[in-house]
Amino acid sequence: TSALFSQSIKINEVVASNTESFIDEDGDYPDWIELFNAGNTTQNFTGFWLSDNRSNLQKWQFPDVNMAPGEFRIIYASDKNRRNTANYWETKITWGDFWRYQPGFSEPPTDWHTLAFNDSQWEWGPSGFGYGDDDDSTIVANGILSVYIRNTFNIADTSQLTHALLHIDYDDGFVAYLNGTEIARANMDGIHPAFNQPANEQHEALIINGKPPHRFSLDSLLTLFREGENVLAIQAHNISAGSSDLTMIPFLTLGFRNEFPGRRPVHPLIEPNLPRLHTNFKLSAESETVFLSGPTGMVIDSLAYVNLPSDISWGRMPDGSDTLYYFAPATPGFPNISNGYSGIASEPQFSISGGFFDMPQSIVLSGLNPGETIRYTTNGEAPTETATVYSNPIEINTTTVIRARTFAPGQLPSGQHTQTYFFGTNHDLPVISISTDIGHFFDQDSGIYVFGNDYEPVPPFFGANFWEDWERPVNIELFETDGSQVINQGAGVKIYGGFSRANPQKSLAVFARGKYGAGSFDYPIFADKNINEFQAFILRNSGNDWGRTMFRDGFIQDAIAPTGIERLAYRPAVLYLNGVYWGILNIREKINEHFIESNTHIPSDSIEILEGDAVSVYGATDHYKAMINFVESNDLSDPANYAYLKTKMDVENFLRYTVSEIFIDNRDWPGNNIKFWRPARQDGRWRWIIFDTDFGFNFLSSSSHSYNTLAMMLDPVGEDWPNPPWSTLLFRKLIQNPEFRQDFINR
Repeated sequence: TSALFSQSIKINEVVASNTESFIDEDGDYPDWIELFNAGNTTQNFTGFWLSDNRSNLQKWQFPDVNMAPGEFRIIYASDKNRRNTANYWETKITWGDFWRYQPGFSEPPTDWHTLAFNDSQWEWGPSGFGYGDDDDSTIVANGILSVYIRNTFNIADTSQLTHALLHIDYDDGFVAYLNGTEIARANMDGIHPAFNQPANEQHEALIINGKPPHRFSLDSLLTLFREGENVLAIQAHNISAGSSDLTMIPFLTLGFRNEFPGRRPVHPLIEPNLPRLHTNFKLSAESETVFLSGPTGMVIDSLAYVNLPSDISWGRMPDGSDTLYYFAPATPGFPNISNGYSGIASEPQFSISGGFFDMPQSIVLSGLNPGETIRYTTNGEAPTETATVYSNPIEINTTTVIRARTFAPGQLPSGQHTQTYFFGTNHDLPVISISTDIGHFFDQDSGIYVFGNDYEPVPPFFGANFWEDWERPVNIELFETDGSQVINQGAGVKIYGGFSRANPQKSLAVFARGKYGAGSFDYPIFADKNINEFQAFILRNSGNDWGRTMFRDGFIQDAIAPTGIERLAYRPAVLYLNGVYWGILNIREKINEHFIESNTHIPSDSIEILEGDAVSVYGATDHYKAMINFVESNDLSDPANYAYLKTKMDVENFLRYTVSEIFIDNRDWPGNNIKFWRPARQDGRWRWIIFDTDFGFNFLSSSSHSYNTLAMMLDPVGEDWPNPPWSTLLFRKLIQNPEFRQDFINR
C-alpha cells in the first residue's frame, strides 16, 4: 500500500552534475537519484512516479520493479526515458570460466558453433585466451591468427528471461554465435571468416588498460535462448601472425523477472554497465526538488537541494533518515556512513580582478563567514589546507598568479578562484594565463610536458610522457587586447598534436568540463566566426611550421575561407604558464563533434566524423565504407553512377577541398591529415575538413613550387606516405567523370 511504501522508500541521495561519479551503460555520466528501502518488506513500484516538478508529479512512471529491504536503487535522470530493466541479473559466463577451445591451425568443422557438435576432443582451459598480455589465463601459441572457443550453460525457464548482454574484451576481432546463430561481431568481414583471416584492423584490449569490455545487447535475440542447454561459441582473430598480443575474454549476463536459487553474482566489471532505469528529465545543478509520488498523486517523499557542485551529492545519513549532508565522494548504491559535510565554505572575493598594471597593487581577499579561513598561493598551484593563511592584503609588483580557496571545519572547501596580475608587459596579442600545480606539467613520473623515465632517445621520442593521453586540471584566463579578462575558469589540458609533441614548445588541447567548473567557454574567441560557445580549443605551436613562420596553417586556412570548406579559425596569442612567459601559440578550434555543431548547427549527437582510411573519430563508419565500395566497383564516368555518388558525398565540397590542398602543395596529405564528416541521417552527405596544412606553400624546400601535386593525386600506386592508393581513390575515380573533370579544370 502507499502508506507502507511511504514508510519504506526514501529518496536517499542525488547528484545533479555528474561528470565522473557514476557511469551509465552507454558510457555517459548523467545525473542520478538513489532510492533506499528502509523498511522490512519488498516493495513494488507499479503505479509510482518520479518528477522534478511539483505541478507535474506524474512525469516519469516506474515499471513493474521490486526493491528488497535494505536495497539501494539508482535511477538516472538522463532524459533517456528507459523503463525496461530486469529485477535480477546473473553473469552466466564470467572471466575465468572453463571453455573448450581449439587454436586456429586449420578450419574447424562447419558445425563447430552448434549444440550438436561434439567438442570433447578440444582442449580445456579458463578464459581469457591469448598471449602477450597479463590478462591471459590460457596461453595459445604466438603467431596464430585465430582461436575457437565454446561454453555450454543452462537456463531453467526462458519465459523469465528479459535481458541478455554479451560483454567481450578482444584483441583484435571476433565473431560470436549462440546455438549456431551469429549474435555479435567486431573487426571481421565475411559470413564465416576463415581460420587464417586476419582482423580488419588493430584493436587493443580494454580491461588490461583499466576500461570495461565492449557491450553487445542481445535483447532482440532472446528467442535464440533455449530451455536447458545452450552453447556460446566465439572465434577470435588477430591482426597478423606477427602481432605481439591476442585477447579474448567473454562475459554473458542475463536478466530475469524473478529470483531463483543458485544465481551467480554479476561480475564487478559488468555491474556498472547493466541497463538501468532512466527518467525522461534531467536535474538542474542550481536548485531543484525531486518528488516520489504514488498512484493517487500523494507525495511519498521529496528531496530538495541548492547549488550542487559537480560530483558532490546531497543525501541522508544515516540512510533513510531526515538528516542531510553533502557527500564527497558521492556513494551511489552504497550506504552513507562517512564523508558527510554539513555545508560548503563561502567563495573568496578578490578586491581587484586580474589584468595589466604599471604600479604595485594591494589585493584584498574577503567573503568569510565565522569559522572560515582563506588560504592562497602565488606560484600557480591549487590552494590546499596547508597553503598560506590569508590575514593581510597581498602586496605585488611583479607578474603574479594568486589562487585562493576558503576552508571551514566540517564543510566542503569552496571552489578555487584565480587571478593573474601582469606587470611590465606590453602585448598587442590576446594573452592567456594557465595556472596549475607544477608537477602536472613537469613531474618526471606524471608530468605531461616532460620526457619522463622511459622513452626512445631519438625524435619524436615515443614513450615520453608527452605522448600519453593524460589530462591535467588547470585554471585558464583569456585577456583581450584591450586588457579585459573575458574567460576565467577551471579546465583540463592535454598535450596535443603528432610529431610536433617533440618540440620544446608543445601544443595544448584545452577542455571545458563540468568537473572543473563550467562545461563550456562562453566567449566569441574568433571574430570571423559567429560562435559564442566552445567546449574545447587548441593552443597550437604551428605544428611542423614551429620555428619558422609560426602562422603558416592559420594563414592558409584564412585564405581559403571563401571556399566554404569547414576550416579551423585562427588567432595568435601570448601564453603565460604560472606567471612565466611561454611564447606565442595559436588559438585554434578543435575538430570534434562540438566543432561540427558550432559551425553547422547540426546537433553533435547526430553526426559522424572519420579520419584517414575510414577510422572513426565519432560515430559509425558503415555509410562511408559502403560509399567507397561503390566507388571501387563502379564506373563514375557513367552519369547515373555519378549522380548516385552525389547523394552520398558533397562532390562540390570535395572538389573545392582537393583544389585547395593541391594549390597549396600540401605534401603531408592525402595519406595524412584528412578528416571528413556527415549528418547521421538518410540524406547526410560527406564533407571534408581542411586542417594541419603546415607542409603547404614551400615548406619542404625552395623548389617546392615546381612539384606536380596533381600528378601525386593521380598516382594509382602511391607510397604509404604521402599518397597511398586508398587516399587518392576518390579523386582518381571522380576525375574519370567528364562533368567533374570539367569543373576541376575550371577552378
